[in-house]
Amino acid sequence: MARPEFGKLELRLAELESLAARLPHPAADLSDALGDFAHLRGDWRHALQHYATGWHDYDDSGYSKAGYAYGACICVLRLYRLTDAKSWHRHLSLADQDKYTGARYLLKVATALLALYKRDLRALPSCREHGPGHEDVSLRVHLLLRDKSRTALDDPADLSHPARRAARFPRTQNVHTRYHYLLALVDYRLACLRFTTGLPAVDDLYYRKPDKIPQRIMLAEPEKFRVQLRAFDRSCRMLERHARHLDGLLKCSWRTEEALTRRQRCAAIAAACDTAKV
Repeated sequence: MARPEFGKLELRLAELESLAARLPHPAADLSDALGDFAHLRGDWRHALQHYATGWHDYDDSGYSKAGYAYGACICVLRLYRLTDAKSWHRHLSLADQDKYTGARYLLKVATALLALYKRDLRALPSCREHGPGHEDVSLRVHLLLRDKSRTALDDPADLSHPARRAARFPRTQNVHTRYHYLLALVDYRLACLRFTTGLPAVDDLYYRKPDKIPQRIMLAEPEKFRVQLRAFDRSCRMLERHARHLDGLLKCSWRTEEALTRRQRCAAIAAACDTAKV
């Protein structure tokens, strides 16, 4: 999808609803389209309602049933409803896993996201070994596995670190995938800053356990910090531009707000380092 304009998508959905009222069709397919539209606009509650409806209306035709459980699981994680996320994850684990490669792929992604949400350091190594699915999710798994380690080999900026390799995302024409890649790259830059300043790893996607920043951080490598701060700024500018572009097309603001939180987290770290003297 290169240019997802709100007006055009809304018109297409109205056409689908009109056709669905007159013609035979898979019972859950319209719910899938409505859920995806709400999801793209960051309307997690309505997206969840549509995915749940699709799950319950499924008649063994149309899209795989796993997609509805996956969509619902992603939405409830965004809504910080862990019990519901576990429930939808169980539904997903039972949906089409023996029939479709795509269903097994979605289960890998959902399993990794659930482990990130819970900061489950026992489950994350398994996610890494079996593959967490999406490239941006893979990067997040590598970053959080550092935990509190300060050894050089766990520096995400090190040339040999798997997170550094994972941060080299492929080019894509899909504007939504590009947003997720840019967001993950910015979070990688934040992870590098945290290591350099001696802070433990944090999951920036759900950020349930925020940074605990001391009043004053004495930098062992101020030049390295300066370079990383500039790299963060460049990446964050790209993210902000793309977020504003997509939000403008879809008449929403959640991506722009999400990008702003990364600016704020970086600013808090930099303030403790007194960057004017770095």
